[in-house]
Amino acid sequence: FNLAIAVPDDLISLDDGLCATKDCNVCANNLLAKTIEDGMTYQELKMETEMFSKPEWWGKTTVSRNLTRLSCRKTEEMWFDMMMSYGDLGNFLCGFSLISLILYFVTSSDSGSLVIDCLASNGHPEPPRLQRVIWALIEGLTASALLVAGGRQALTALQAMSIATGLIYTILMCVACLALWRALQVEGGDLDPHGPTFHIDILDPFFTDPFDEVVSKFLSTSKLFLLFIANLFLAPLTVAKTSSRVISPSTFWPVLISLSFFLLMFIFLHILQIVVDGAWALAWVSFIAFGSGVSIVRSRTRNHLNISGHPLEDFCLSLLLYPSVAMQMELSTRPDTMQGEEKMEKVNSAYACSMESLPAMEIRTEI
Repeated sequence: FNLAIAVPDDLISLDDGLCATKDCNVCANNLLAKTIEDGMTYQELKMETEMFSKPEWWGKTTVSRNLTRLSCRKTEEMWFDMMMSYGDLGNFLCGFSLISLILYFVTSSDSGSLVIDCLASNGHPEPPRLQRVIWALIEGLTASALLVAGGRQALTALQAMSIATGLIYTILMCVACLALWRALQVEGGDLDPHGPTFHIDILDPFFTDPFDEVVSKFLSTSKLFLLFIANLFLAPLTVAKTSSRVISPSTFWPVLISLSFFLLMFIFLHILQIVVDGAWALAWVSFIAFGSGVSIVRSRTRNHLNISGHPLEDFCLSLLLYPSVAMQMELSTRPDTMQGEEKMEKVNSAYACSMESLPAMEIRTEI
């Protein structure tokens, strides 16, 4: 506040232009309104502000800085305000946190530089250290240039980008945990790695095979990709067909109508968002209901085909890749596919029986 332009014995008024800038912000207006309610004069306000080491801290924190209104502080000051709330340990925690942040950024930059250096050295496990230092300097200069050029807006954009990429890696970590759990089950003998599976994998429509196999399977994979695009809108019909095969023929129309309703409501409510604020929330509720219905049918399909899995896995896949889930179930439960699998099971069982009926042979090796 600019108290030099005020008469000491006058009552505080918002019309006197006390803020250093032309317009007071929301926090300053609230503080001045409180002083006006208390009937405070400019002299009293000046005496209170002089109690702080920095006059601008008045109203935002206590003299001891044990309590602070973080909403009135800048983003870069909030961390130190929180540390100072611990009393006599505040100064120590401020210094310790700064050292910890520096070590965190240094070690993170060193790890990133090592990865980039290994990639630039064609995967060499022990690349030259000087080269790693050069990559670290390039990273630091790039980050500094972004901050200098964009200022606080660039920092906010970088923070938003890191949070967004962190969300993606959270999903990948969940998938990695599931894969680790499956690997431990196989290692422990609780899961047969060669047991029954779906006719296609979830990611088959996206050309995820090795390059030589992608070339040889280009036509079939292209058909799967076109089916994926079609099932973005026709998934309720595909899931209803599967339901009629694995649950009961009478479930076809209930499943088709309910899933079609939720999918159409998801699209309609997003369009309605243009007129009605908040309609997007109901849209996502409809989509979650749609994904739940698809996951129930997938769980029943797994049980019908004796495929190992978990309902939570079915639910997540149904939300993220419901067209692939619909295709997977429909192709795996077709009558021709089921008959082919039954023939293969009969051949395998007959082969196993014939092997068991052979007389045991003893091979001796004499030296």
